[in-house]
Amino acid sequence: MSFFHDTPAPGAPVKDDYIFHDGSAPDELFAEMQEPKQFFAAPPAPAPAAPAPDDPEKPDEEKPKTEAELKRAARTPAKFVVGALDGGLAYLSSVIAKSDESDSYKASKDEREQLTDLWAEYLKGKGADLPPGVMILVMTAIVYGPKVKMAWDDRKKNELVREQREKLLAQDMEIRLLRSQVEEKTLKEKLNTEKK
Repeated sequence: MSFFHDTPAPGAPVKDDYIFHDGSAPDELFAEMQEPKQFFAAPPAPAPAAPAPDDPEKPDEEKPKTEAELKRAARTPAKFVVGALDGGLAYLSSVIAKSDESDSYKASKDEREQLTDLWAEYLKGKGADLPPGVMILVMTAIVYGPKVKMAWDDRKKNELVREQREKLLAQDMEIRLLRSQVEEKTLKEKLNTEKK
């Protein structure tokens, strides 16, 4: 009841004339809610249409590769794997040896060729495919591995330079203090000799 409407007498029936925005009354809503529920099932999905034989978007079916094609296809990723491993392991060996030169730890040309043949044989058995993600991860490690070591070495050098600079500043302050003490002492001695 609002403030402007007449207040009904106590015990008198209250008239409810509320109507929803769609024009229905609350009693209709309650009656609708008490009706038995209906269960609906989704209609079956239509079967996908088969592409026409001359459809240009039809995927080409791959022919099985011959042994020679697989071996030739496996050669490129095998070279990549061997080159990455050779560079990475040579670098790791130089880190272990604390050497700046990694070329002495690389495999010889014959050793790389033998490894390439073995990797090609292995990859041929796997379908001669090396996932691009693996190639990217390996190359990223090979490229940035040495840079991380260089950054680590630079950090050590910078810390050493900073420590040496601090020592030099402390020594310079000590030298200045000693000079001022010597000058003060000589000045006092000079004054004492002049007084006598």
